[in-house]
Amino acid sequence: MKFTQKLMVTIATFSILYEVATPITESLNHRITNVKAQAVTKENIQTKIKLTPTRNADHLMSHTISKSNNTPGTVPQSEWLHAYYYFNQMLPRYANGSKALYAHDNNSVILDHMATSETDMKGQLPMQSNGDRMTVISSKQAPWGNIYYHVRFSNGAKGWIQQSNLVNESAIYDNSKLNYTSHENNQAINTGFYYINSIRIKHGLKLFRWSDKLTKIAQARIPQLISNFGHTDSNGISYRNELAQKFGYKKYINVIGENIGTLNMYKKMSASQYIVTDINAMTYEDANDSKWGHRKNFLSRVSTTIGIAVKSDNGRFITAFEFY
Repeated sequence: MKFTQKLMVTIATFSILYEVATPITESLNHRITNVKAQAVTKENIQTKIKLTPTRNADHLMSHTISKSNNTPGTVPQSEWLHAYYYFNQMLPRYANGSKALYAHDNNSVILDHMATSETDMKGQLPMQSNGDRMTVISSKQAPWGNIYYHVRFSNGAKGWIQQSNLVNESAIYDNSKLNYTSHENNQAINTGFYYINSIRIKHGLKLFRWSDKLTKIAQARIPQLISNFGHTDSNGISYRNELAQKFGYKKYINVIGENIGTLNMYKKMSASQYIVTDINAMTYEDANDSKWGHRKNFLSRVSTTIGIAVKSDNGRFITAFEFY
């Protein structure tokens, strides 16, 4: 079967629920603060990130959280301010003149110019068909780290799109080989945690603390998302509230924020690359149906903790982010 026949109608699908948490009176000292600083493996990121000649990703990630005051610990803020840029260096780059397939969802846009800000949605052009064969004219990494491409579509139309909207046309589906190991999934979780926090530091926000309890909820959400991608069941009941009740986490009921995503998978992409792509789409291309809700969760001034779970499932990469 040809690749174009296998291409699903929606290559990247994101769903969002943004809720403002109720006032928090609990002391931060009683929050989950046991952050296990596990550096992303060398092959995935250490060789890609060189913050300064004497600092690397291992240094950044092993000095991430100060348990006492929720600050970047011993890592200078100047290094955190640039970390988001280097995480994007993990992603595959498309050379000028190369061919790629277009992949979009209900939040994707095509702009008539290179974006001038993280949330620049002005100058939108007509959407093109999923799977359309494009030619890369040029590319540019924005000051906020995300990579943008100037492309020519098969009908001759030109426009600027984001990294997450390009698919290598040689990366044909092979679902039998696209289920990552638990080790690879854990690498992706670590990458996502540190990447989100680097974006928060850039915006003058405190780092998210890692929460084992929220992670337990996120892990339980994964099989639910595989069978029914959404925030609620057929009766409109929130899955995460049901899980909070089930696990005895009463303080989380009705106040947890949640981002969920699913990406179709292709060869030559690691789990860590997928989660960076997922976070970028939720942070920088989230205006239409989602009304920037994913971005608001990542950049919340109310939430202080996060839990993350991921899983590859026969050609799909599933993510769940829980916030409190």
